[in-house]
Amino acid sequence: AGDSGVESYFSRNGSPTPEHTNPAHHYITQIQQRKDHWGQFWLEQGASQAAPSSPSRSPRKQEQQQQQQQQKPHLFERGTELGLLEQTEILTRRTLLENFKNRKKFFRGVMSRLPASMMVGFFFFQIAKRPTQAS
Repeated sequence: AGDSGVESYFSRNGSPTPEHTNPAHHYITQIQQRKDHWGQFWLEQGASQAAPSSPSRSPRKQEQQQQQQQQKPHLFERGTELGLLEQTEILTRRTLLENFKNRKKFFRGVMSRLPASMMVGFFFFQIAKRPTQAS
């Protein structure tokens, strides 16, 4: 990995990618689990990298920029997170798209699981048909 890549950025800042781990999944997990840490870190980084006010900028423009920054919702504020349904929908869509990229592998997986699933279904079919307690 190069020094300017995402992997080295997270590694330099305390979240190196473990071996045999999907880097994108690792970054998303780190950001979700440690959102207070990363949110504060990025706020500090943005403040430290902000250019000092130059004489060519008018105080009015600086004030407008500050107002715009204050109006933008913060990424980690309550209410900006996706709900469980939206997360499930996105992950299901990604998984289906990933599975159908390699149809041969997908159908092999289905065919290896289908017989066992059918046997379980037949075994437990109508097992709770008769009530065991008086209602």
